[in-house]
Amino acid sequence: MHTEVNHSSPPVPEALPIRQRVDLINDQAEYIERTAPAETLRLSQNALQMAAAIHYPAGIAKSLYLIGRGHLRLGNLFESEAHLKKAYDQVLSLKDTLLEAEILNALGIVNLYLKIYDFSFKYFQRALALSKKSGARATEARILNNLGEIYRELKDYAKALDYYQQSQATHQEVLSPINKSVAVSNIAGLYLEMEDYDNASLYVDKAIQIAEEEKNVMIESACYHYAGIIERKKGHFDAFLEKLKKSLELNKSTKEMIHEAEVLIDIHRTLNEKGEYSRSLKILFDALKIAQRLNSETLLLQVYDEMIPACEVLGKTDDALAYAKKRHDAVQAIEKTERAQRLRGLDIQLEADTSYQEKEAYRALSQALEQKAKELEERSNELQ
Repeated sequence: MHTEVNHSSPPVPEALPIRQRVDLINDQAEYIERTAPAETLRLSQNALQMAAAIHYPAGIAKSLYLIGRGHLRLGNLFESEAHLKKAYDQVLSLKDTLLEAEILNALGIVNLYLKIYDFSFKYFQRALALSKKSGARATEARILNNLGEIYRELKDYAKALDYYQQSQATHQEVLSPINKSVAVSNIAGLYLEMEDYDNASLYVDKAIQIAEEEKNVMIESACYHYAGIIERKKGHFDAFLEKLKKSLELNKSTKEMIHEAEVLIDIHRTLNEKGEYSRSLKILFDALKIAQRLNSETLLLQVYDEMIPACEVLGKTDDALAYAKKRHDAVQAIEKTERAQRLRGLDIQLEADTSYQEKEAYRALSQALEQKAKELEERSNELQ
């Protein structure tokens, strides 16, 4: 996920009616979501307390949605899912089709991260139908992009490309210039994954141009990373380093730390290929610091995979063994998380099946009662 430049939010005037204050606080929370998810969480929790105190359903639904988004940004997937489901229950009574679509889209993203693809697909499809119904083309474009992400993860590149292209076409119809570069950059990344470097290069150039027009620095930074990888695949190492330095320079304003670490790992790999072992190890240590700061096991595993041979080639055997032990610990931690995710997936399926059975039982009971009432009415008519 990419972030945008942080902007400070002005304080909400105390003199405003509470409903307006709740709405303003939620607006602020939403505005800073990408750059300060912890602050989004704090603000939306405050808004929830205020909305609940005055029994303001729309404020409660929006606050719960933003709390779910905040947890999603922070990687707390189960907390995110719980709050988003509460938000969904709340929004059903409001007839707010757009917010309902946004909540379902967020639930789709949670399940995408949990790798529960069938549930993710269902949520995205329901969100897509609602966004079309409400005429929210920008939301529709984002959901189409997310559907492409499912197929990209499952390596069905043809369907992924189709959804990305639908997203791109829908974005073109939206008056607002924001986010048009996202689908184009995803198409570039998809072609890069497919090792179709000519098409990847073509779409990278397009995405950079659009991102510059939009002032979408995070997409521009990501695309320079893609451009660098293409140069490396062609054996142009100097051009590769130039593109990645540009990516890191742009990233200073967005502070997208995972992206920075991934760029540093790629720089390390290239320097290592050129035999610049000491320099490449220094770069790798910078990536390690970021992974440790984020406490990301998957990112740490990537770094340890590079760190072990990097230490060995310089004769640092003890360090290589120490990182091998850390790698083992990271693998175990990831496997534990994946088991929890799979178990949660089973729980979700069981909850859905139970809910379906309860609804079917209720429907059957209702039909029986209706039939009984009809029979009594007919009997009453006969008696009369």
